[in-house]
Amino acid sequence: MNLPLERFTRLTDWETRVKELLDWTLATIRDRSEYGWLEERRFEWVPLVQNCLNIVMNGSAVIIITDKERTWFSNYLVKTLNKPSKNRPVLPFFFYQMSAPESYRS
Repeated sequence: MNLPLERFTRLTDWETRVKELLDWTLATIRDRSEYGWLEERRFEWVPLVQNCLNIVMNGSAVIIITDKERTWFSNYLVKTLNKPSKNRPVLPFFFYQMSAPESYRS
């Protein structure tokens, strides 16, 4: 089976971008003391962010769903990303709020 060479080039590009994002994240965390907690979790955070960025760059939307305790985060994220003062196109991040059935609530 012959696989096209560009498939492997894309994989290398992906790995390079993830490494760059990891490096930038680490530098930002170390520059700002309020993000110290994120250093331990950056290997969880970076793939998630990279995936969201790829989704947006490919023209799709990101739907943010959180539990009730983190609703503030969803609202903050959507309002901050799409703040009119940013003077840029609206980014396709949306918050979806739904009520869980009573059996799922704790």
